[in-house]
Amino acid sequence: MPAPPVAEAVEQATRRLYTAMTPYGTGRTMVNIHGTPGDEQDRARAWTPEVYARLRHDKSVYDPDNLLRYGHTVTPA
Repeated sequence: MPAPPVAEAVEQATRRLYTAMTPYGTGRTMVNIHGTPGDEQDRARAWTPEVYARLRHDKSVYDPDNLLRYGHTVTPA
């Protein structure tokens, strides 16, 4: 089922804004406004490497079967 026109317009506007702001960014992101979930490396940009490693470790302890895996998922270490 195709996305509604409004959803497509929002996605396009978000991509244009991200592209325009890229020269001023740090390469990091905020997970709650990250956009379309990408791969592991893309999702990791929301945290420092140390924090992301700790999140992955904690995920392996408390959610080793990755049951909480929707959106911008932190995968178990």
